[in-house]
Amino acid sequence: MRIYPHFNAEGKENSYLIGPDNGGRAIIIDPAAVDTRLISLIESHHYTIEACLITHGHRRHTAGIPALLKIYDAKIYAASPRVAGHDTVQLFDGDTVSIAGFEIHVHSVPGHSPDSLVYRIGHALFTGDVLLAGRLGSTKSIAESRQLLENVHSTFAHLDDNFLIYPGHGAATKMRTERIFNYDILKSEVTLY
Repeated sequence: MRIYPHFNAEGKENSYLIGPDNGGRAIIIDPAAVDTRLISLIESHHYTIEACLITHGHRRHTAGIPALLKIYDAKIYAASPRVAGHDTVQLFDGDTVSIAGFEIHVHSVPGHSPDSLVYRIGHALFTGDVLLAGRLGSTKSIAESRQLLENVHSTFAHLDDNFLIYPGHGAATKMRTERIFNYDILKSEVTLY
């Protein structure tokens, strides 16, 4: 499995292209912007986009869907039945789906948004705005902040230290690093152990 990050400088979001080593069917997670750099990345690796996985429906993470669907015949997978004006294959907590040859485990982690999903593919977690390097995602209230913290704990506490975390914003990190240095987790009474 190859993971290629794509950074949208305008809104500072991360998208991820995931495919096999030698071309073939691939997945995009959170297409914030579909620009010539992303298309070149897809085409130069001889990928065909089979699916678009959405971590949550905020426009900053879904704005590239219309352009993506003009070029590729991809299905959209999300917690919500419609995203960016398009029907989706709706996913739920605990689902495991096989897409483009990858086994994808789905975790519902509300708090940042009610429809927040985290995708686990192998030893990689695609967390959207749930868990970022050094902090948790933003929330609108103390109750949502507590909900996010508790959901992060219940979802990630059992995972190995070596899981890689690919967030919707900022740098990639590892579970061990977040257990030691994540400010929002450290200031709370909840741990990731």
